[in-house]
Amino acid sequence: MRRIFLQTLIATGAILALGGWSNWAPAAIQVDVPPQDERTNTLPAEALNAPMYERDEVSVLTRGPLHEAFATVYVADPEPGPVVPKEPPQPIDEVPPSQQPAGENIEWIPGYWSWDDEMKDFIWISGVWRDIPPNQQWVPGYWDPFDESWRRISGFWTSAERDEIEYLPPPPEAVESGPSAPAPDEQHFYVPGSWVYDSSADDHYVWRAGYWAPGHQNWVWIPDQFIWTPRGCVFVQGYWDYELGYRGIVFAPVYFTQPIYTQEQFYYTPEIVIDSDVNLLVHLFSGPDRHHYYFGDYYGDTYSSYYTPWVTTRSNRRYYDPLYSYYSVAWGNGGVDVIDWVNTRHNYYIEHETVRPPRTLRDQVRFYTAAREANVDDAIIRLSTFGESVADVARGEDPNFSFRELGRDQLRDVRQRTRPYNALSAERSRIERIRQQAGADLRDRRADAANEPGNRRDGDLRDRADGDLRDRADGDLRDRAEGELRDRGEGVRDDLRDARFRLRGWRERLNLQNQDALNELDQRAGDVQEPGANRGAGAGRGDAGRGDA
Repeated sequence: MRRIFLQTLIATGAILALGGWSNWAPAAIQVDVPPQDERTNTLPAEALNAPMYERDEVSVLTRGPLHEAFATVYVADPEPGPVVPKEPPQPIDEVPPSQQPAGENIEWIPGYWSWDDEMKDFIWISGVWRDIPPNQQWVPGYWDPFDESWRRISGFWTSAERDEIEYLPPPPEAVESGPSAPAPDEQHFYVPGSWVYDSSADDHYVWRAGYWAPGHQNWVWIPDQFIWTPRGCVFVQGYWDYELGYRGIVFAPVYFTQPIYTQEQFYYTPEIVIDSDVNLLVHLFSGPDRHHYYFGDYYGDTYSSYYTPWVTTRSNRRYYDPLYSYYSVAWGNGGVDVIDWVNTRHNYYIEHETVRPPRTLRDQVRFYTAAREANVDDAIIRLSTFGESVADVARGEDPNFSFRELGRDQLRDVRQRTRPYNALSAERSRIERIRQQAGADLRDRRADAANEPGNRRDGDLRDRADGDLRDRADGDLRDRAEGELRDRGEGVRDDLRDARFRLRGWRERLNLQNQDALNELDQRAGDVQEPGANRGAGAGRGDAGRGDA
């Protein structure tokens, strides 16, 4: 399987018609085809660290959540994610693959655990090679304990110029209802309205209405939004990101049937690449309540209440999708409506269950073998399969891709640069949980005092307990923040009401400064500014397809 970019696909007219698809009966695929040898990677197998997709204890998944640093779901109203009944394992020791996309601003962003409702267990979302969005830095998420359960707190992109993060009270519910006037022309896209924090306002928030903004080919605008945390909401200002096919390299998630990741000296290297262009657009779903995009087979009534195809956003006022806004603009793709092009193929898979993307790499091999034997059209096979060895991708002759092979010392340097991500995730958890823990202590102590034998009707005791415990909780919060965090060198403000978490120094340690490769985005007052036009090659691609129209 070779990755084919949407622009190239449309320009050549390939698989634009579905007429030939019905020539193959889906029932021709036999589920009892014996497993095939999946070994396509020539990397050496060493002791505990044989290629993951060859091991019986590991299932490489060809569906699941997209890494949140690769694509971020827009959520109009900040709210906590769903809780899960199990504590996640410790993060895996993850070693990036030696094949790195060529580019000046490529970074490895580590993976993390995600809960799978069907498996009722955790799966590992593999790290990504990411072309960092202009003038942005990544703040990783973490798992937060909550009432004997756990929930994931989202990571987010924020300005590389930002030295600290301010935690704000939750904004009112968004009042966005879509555009009130037609677009000025086909080159404009809609930016949803957003609440803006204003300490001088009566309720501290002012609504900024949505508006039409000029689009720029190959650049996707990610609008303003708030991220929920246990300590308060973080306002994330809008920014430009690349088209999906140019953002980097996505690797397949994995499920460990046995906890081999706990073995001494175990490490994990992602090896199976997920197609992030045409296939992803056809089989991409939005899960706003789960704060992720999902790829693969999430078709059918079982999933319709939780996962929304991104191409149907137009008919659903509750959701806004940056990808839909981007592809709704007429980019001159040979007169082809990209939204309609993708939606047609998506609907085909709704109606033809047998050819939906396999859910694991092993299933994909069986599917591929059976489809070949049944003389299935290559277009169907290509759109139904996701995974491919990164070594094969790197050896390919696609002019849109270029890779460089990292030596041992270079890989060690990459790992050194990624370690602060894990430290920053742990530090976020520590800081954002302080106020939450203090509040819980206050509630517990109040309940104990109110229920003390012989004093349950004593209002003075309750009032005195409330006052004493509130003071003690405030003191605990202040002492813990000032002692624990200032001693760690992160510099929390003396006035805890500001509730600010400092990022100063992390930008340099994470090496996220873009230098000459990034162009300044001049207007930062909330308006959509024009993205930089003079960029070096990114995500391992050449200049073809990246420049503005």
